[in-house]
Amino acid sequence: MSSTPKSKAEWVAFEIASVAAATSATNGDHNREVHLARSVLNDMRKAEALCLIHPTEFLQELRTLIGRGHFPEAWVKLQTYRSEKESLEIDPEWNLELARLFAYANEWEKCIETCGKVLNLQPSPMSMMVALQVRSVAAFELGNFALALSDINRIRSLDRLYPNTQVAYYAELVDVKVAAAQGQLTLAKLKLSQIWQRQINAPVFTFDHLLTVLRVEAFVAMSAGHDATRILELAVWTALKQGDDFHTALSQFELYVTNPNYSLLDRRVFEAVARYQRISSLDIEVSGDAQSTTGHVLRQIRGKFTTKTIDAERQPSHVVLPCLNLVFRLNSENLQVEIIDMKKRTQLFDALCFIAKHSEGVTKAELFQALFGSQKYVSHLHDPTIYQVVSRLRKTWKVKIDVLNGVLMAPEVAVIGELA
Repeated sequence: MSSTPKSKAEWVAFEIASVAAATSATNGDHNREVHLARSVLNDMRKAEALCLIHPTEFLQELRTLIGRGHFPEAWVKLQTYRSEKESLEIDPEWNLELARLFAYANEWEKCIETCGKVLNLQPSPMSMMVALQVRSVAAFELGNFALALSDINRIRSLDRLYPNTQVAYYAELVDVKVAAAQGQLTLAKLKLSQIWQRQINAPVFTFDHLLTVLRVEAFVAMSAGHDATRILELAVWTALKQGDDFHTALSQFELYVTNPNYSLLDRRVFEAVARYQRISSLDIEVSGDAQSTTGHVLRQIRGKFTTKTIDAERQPSHVVLPCLNLVFRLNSENLQVEIIDMKKRTQLFDALCFIAKHSEGVTKAELFQALFGSQKYVSHLHDPTIYQVVSRLRKTWKVKIDVLNGVLMAPEVAVIGELA
């Protein structure tokens, strides 16, 4: 492991090379291999494994620990590095990681202060974008929406120079949360729809992109007083798949708070409260005076929903957004998302939505009535039509449709939202 800080010029060169190499081979560069696993593929377990088998640059190793949710270990590593160097107070990269750790610890004021220090140290452009994005999150949580929006606008300007980074994507999602927190729910939903739509033409859509937008979907739903159970369930699964222990625990905590049926998570939530300072702080806020924007929203809808829980062993293969006519195929092997844009609603799309929306399954008669409401279902006349629909669903999207005793189920399909 190297402990020599990079100069600003070296960081610029490294970041530009890493972005350019996002879809290419690493040519044996171990540090870049770790960077790609963590930042491009968002496979935190792979990044961690790479750090374990070969000496890795300090900041790559530190960022991998943070990505995995190993915050106590990250604090120790950061302080160890600090003790070795006298110039760390003026090292923007070190201070940037400190700011991120403050954010994960719910230390929002310290996070904002440290981000300001990073910006004053004239970091490389992409590190500047990250500092602005982290500060926008902290400002949002403290209710300083003006600062959050100001930082987001600065990121938008910088994104013209570095359009292949993910920072602008995360910043736009903070913008959505600001609108929702201010009660502008129609605007928040419009902005969120635009982000989903932009992903259709994005060069890559990873599980991390999906996880982040799912968590914002959940926040918007909860801000409106709506049930986010199904969205949070999918967020838990997505975070777990990419090895993000913190966001797995945070999404489980939000399920536990909002849905009494998730009392089965008692032990896991107790462990998360003990392990993560941010979750511990939210737990206190939910029970008392909420200090953060997220804490306030969770407190407002505590125990409000009783949606039936889904089998924790379920492995989603597709996600459907009815309001946008989008189908996402999930590849758990490479943590990528394939987007299928339907352009317009079809009967087949409606059938998939109807079956998947009912986790307990639907009868053939119920599906027929949903698709052909004006006709009365007659088994021997209409079963061939139903079976043709099921066959087309399986062939068109490679969706698993179970038919047992006349009940149809799509156990691997998750539906977000309602038909427009």
